[in-house]
Amino acid sequence: SEVLREARQQNPEILAARKNWEMAQSRIRIAKSWPDPEIELELMGFSRSGLNAGTAEEKRYALSQTFPFPGKVGLRGKSAEHAANREEANYRALELDVLAQVKEDYFELIYAERAVGIVKESVEVLRRFSKISESKYAIGKTSQADVLRAQTELSKMLNRSVSAQQERETAEAKLNSLLNRSPDVSISAKDDPSPAPFNYSYQDLEKRALQNRPEIQAASHHTTHASAELRAARSEFLPDTMLQYTWRTRAGMEDDASAMVKLNLPFIWFRGRKAAIRSAVQEREHSDAMLQAAIIKTRYEVKEYLIHVQTARRLIDLYKTTILPQAEQSLRVSESAYQSGKTGFLDLLDSERALIDFKLEYYKSLADYGTNLAHLERAVGMDLTGGKNE
Repeated sequence: SEVLREARQQNPEILAARKNWEMAQSRIRIAKSWPDPEIELELMGFSRSGLNAGTAEEKRYALSQTFPFPGKVGLRGKSAEHAANREEANYRALELDVLAQVKEDYFELIYAERAVGIVKESVEVLRRFSKISESKYAIGKTSQADVLRAQTELSKMLNRSVSAQQERETAEAKLNSLLNRSPDVSISAKDDPSPAPFNYSYQDLEKRALQNRPEIQAASHHTTHASAELRAARSEFLPDTMLQYTWRTRAGMEDDASAMVKLNLPFIWFRGRKAAIRSAVQEREHSDAMLQAAIIKTRYEVKEYLIHVQTARRLIDLYKTTILPQAEQSLRVSESAYQSGKTGFLDLLDSERALIDFKLEYYKSLADYGTNLAHLERAVGMDLTGGKNE
């Protein structure tokens, strides 16, 4: 939870997407604004030679304002609102992407960190085995081959320890990069994850995903934005009105005023506007197809990751309740039997190797569970940790 909170606050991609959404919100007010009013000053009747504006015989002051056809500004505003909603959904989608990657890298770090510990523990066990074989060789109860096997296995495990430490440092650097930290900052996954009860059905998850997934929301907002853009493009065939008030002063004459109304004729040069309408229609059709694609992709991903989560959960329970206890018991029996001369050193090594592999597979299943649950939450668009059907 601490790592996720830091990612929300510090990850540059999340911050950039949030600013992009804020910019889209700012454009709503711009779209709803009327054209700027205009003022005009015209000076007439002064000498060309002196260019002295103060000697002008006639001065005209004009104030004009263009009024868009009723409804035009509202349509542009609606289009901008839908665009902002789409950017918000895109921001939420990117945030979920980053958080899912943070979870995946965190579980990768857990696995790598536990692998380091398991290998170190195995090194100590093999050192003990090596001493046992040397003691038995000294009194003639085993061959030199057993001593050499123990030393070889110990060397292999020491090499494995170096590789495990490298994988841990790599996982740590990947996680730090998502948190906008230096790659060498130390991170430790202190506690083993404890999988919470997971009782969601596919039908329930599909329903939630279709309601909550940001990509579907973004595609839906894109569709409404495209429809609003189409209505706005069609409204461009409607004329705007310009009102102008003019006040005139003339030397030796009484001041007077005039008013003027002008309408533009947007249907005269109609080809450009018709092209804009065709483009808006094509954009709406494109957005409809993208929405359907997002729905299909969501349904597939929910099913895929649900299967992975359920499989990993079954493996976790199997390793924890059956396989690991049996492997630990098998190693204890093999060690006792070897010390009493009832079994060979190879049997003891096989038991140790099996226990190491099972421990690593257990933590790999834990990491797979967390990673696939993170991807499932990403597909559904909401946190599922510890959740139950409602």
